[in-house]
Amino acid sequence: ATCAAPAAGTLDTAHFEVDMAPVDRWLAATRRLGELGKSDPSLEEVTAADASEPREAYIARLEGHPAVSGAIRAAGMSATEYALTTETLIGAFFAVGMLDAGAIKELPPELKDTQAVAFVQAHKDELTTRMQALQSAQ
Repeated sequence: ATCAAPAAGTLDTAHFEVDMAPVDRWLAATRRLGELGKSDPSLEEVTAADASEPREAYIARLEGHPAVSGAIRAAGMSATEYALTTETLIGAFFAVGMLDAGAIKELPPELKDTQAVAFVQAHKDELTTRMQALQSAQ
């Protein structure tokens, strides 16, 4: 599967699929955004995802800042793909982590049988290594 763009007007993470290629683009975009944040700390407010914020508002915020949207595009993603990948990947990692730690006995219905959770479960070690490398480079 690839990082399938949702149908026009649809921002449904349950149908948004990830594989290693879009994860690499997401990591590259995140790295570029981190570099921007180092040169201009005020950009942290632009790029930080907030779970309580509507996804559309986050996307608009990313698109509304030329340097931020340019960094995301330079990594081969749109702001929408970046936001969906962020939400999908982090959500799947959180769910798998809770499951693995025994904090939950089974995945919530909205995550059960999703491609993203299966992807994270199948590639957890490699994904963890790549994300840790990104964090240590920041």
